[in-house]
Amino acid sequence: MAIVVLFGFVAITCDEDCPVCPKEPEPVPVEPHRVYVYDALSQFICSIDAPADTIVDSIRIDYYGYGIFLTPDEDRLLVTKLDGFTMEIYSTEDLSYLGSNNQYGDYYFDPKGAYGIWSSFGNKRLYFIDPVTLVPFDSLPFCCYGGFLDTVNHLFFGSGIHIDSVGSSIDYRIVYEIDCLSRSLVHSFNLYDQYESRTFPALEVAYNYLTGDFYCQGWFQPYWSFFYQYSIAGDSVIARWRLSAASGDIAVSPDGLSVYVTDGGNTTSDIYPRGDIYVFDAHSHALYDIIPPYDYSSGQIGAPFFGLCKISPDGRRAYLGSLSNNLGGVPLYIVDVSQNKIIKTIRPYATFDVAAIAIGRKMK
Repeated sequence: MAIVVLFGFVAITCDEDCPVCPKEPEPVPVEPHRVYVYDALSQFICSIDAPADTIVDSIRIDYYGYGIFLTPDEDRLLVTKLDGFTMEIYSTEDLSYLGSNNQYGDYYFDPKGAYGIWSSFGNKRLYFIDPVTLVPFDSLPFCCYGGFLDTVNHLFFGSGIHIDSVGSSIDYRIVYEIDCLSRSLVHSFNLYDQYESRTFPALEVAYNYLTGDFYCQGWFQPYWSFFYQYSIAGDSVIARWRLSAASGDIAVSPDGLSVYVTDGGNTTSDIYPRGDIYVFDAHSHALYDIIPPYDYSSGQIGAPFFGLCKISPDGRRAYLGSLSNNLGGVPLYIVDVSQNKIIKTIRPYATFDVAAIAIGRKMK
């Protein structure tokens, strides 16, 4: 009886100062940013407000391209034009047309505006350019078909071919590590798979400033390839993961702890992957999560041909798109990185196909 009375007394006298069970931590809000996408099928450029995930501007460009690039001031969007081999320039304010130049290729920029890099396929050189005027002022004799800019250590990694003094290709399986501040080659290396006892070309590349590891998708045959985690210091493969085709993308989280890999397949060769996005631990090199092609907001199965994977500056979101060698039909998928699941699909019309993505911090 005394115990009953005691518990009753405690119950009626307990106030808000009593210990309570710990609450679940509040989710970290997504920092506002702007996402620019290029629709290859209908030839549209769209500007998307995030995290509201609404299209605020769009323009039809009426030509085919493959890439869009954001200048470090985030005032201009550079768009490749395949039928003229030019770079068309648009204002990010309202997507109005600003002009063009003949510097066709891929662009990489230091976000603080210290330097810019232009990889020219036609001239077979890698140019250092003024990030404001886009005018080249130095170059190296490399032609890179895939590249990654480490803005922490100011290193550029490019996979491609070396060009000799008369303009001939020497080797297409070389990876270059370039110091962007001194504009000089640190060193080059041929990727070697000790399990297969042979070198291989890298089609998509990335680098982790935290671990110093190099990542790539290596191609062996039309119907199989690997995602490689590669030690530059040891010049050897640390780990590899089988893919259906070397046609996906690699994205490293801003904190360097996770690596996201897509397996794009190839519809033209009848290579159809499951459509999963693989998440690897950067320190252990092990696969620790798989993001299925399933939109939890709508309950619908997504397209399996994920190619592009771009992560927002705050590391809270990943954006998925399509591939140039597939037959299209992949809209913009949004991944909540904290949950590693697709939370939304943006498809303003049935043929919306995201072939290029650029992400900026500045809100217009």
